[in-house]
Amino acid sequence: MRKNLVIVRAGDKSLHQRWVGEDRTWDLFVSAYGSSPRKYKDDGEYFHAKPGGCWSGNAAAVDMLGDLVNGYEFVAFPNDDLQATTRQWNRLFEECSNHGLDFAHPSLLRNCVGSLRPQTGVRIRIVARLPDVNCPVLSQAVLPKVRHTFGESEIGLGLMWVWPHLCPGSKTAVVDSVVFDHTRALGTGDRVIFEKNTGIDGNKELLEMASRYGLTV
Repeated sequence: MRKNLVIVRAGDKSLHQRWVGEDRTWDLFVSAYGSSPRKYKDDGEYFHAKPGGCWSGNAAAVDMLGDLVNGYEFVAFPNDDLQATTRQWNRLFEECSNHGLDFAHPSLLRNCVGSLRPQTGVRIRIVARLPDVNCPVLSQAVLPKVRHTFGESEIGLGLMWVWPHLCPGSKTAVVDSVVFDHTRALGTGDRVIFEKNTGIDGNKELLEMASRYGLTV
């Protein structure tokens, strides 16, 4: 059992196999939802085939782990279209630990909201909440407090608003010293297909979740 954990919702074109190399400081859980999920069954330390949305799948993965998840210092929940190396993943977790972060997100080279673009000469940027949920990293200090919210959202846009509400005083940052490449253009990819097939609207889901927690977004 390594120090950290990456749980990826892996579709047919997942890039997670490119992340895995020697000297990992993290274990990998492949939560597969594509048309041939079992092709990924030997890619990591944990595997399950779970059709459906992103965050219901993440919820099922955490539930499957049970008490094992409590042994990891940090747990990341990346999209499967991120290009990154083992060294970059190791560095991300190292920065989270060194700076005592509770919620974190790597900066992204492209196809992202502006606040996730890397800032020159900056290691981390403290923010009030995560700008997006392409690759949230959660510490063990906050994961038990927010894990119940995973099953309340398929797309996950509301999570970045609810988490700081449930964890007042938590430390959140964008890690500028680690830059991943978000390879799919905004408005494309499996999320769009999922919303079309299910009728779930990510923005509507965000507003409904915010309302349940008494938040204004």
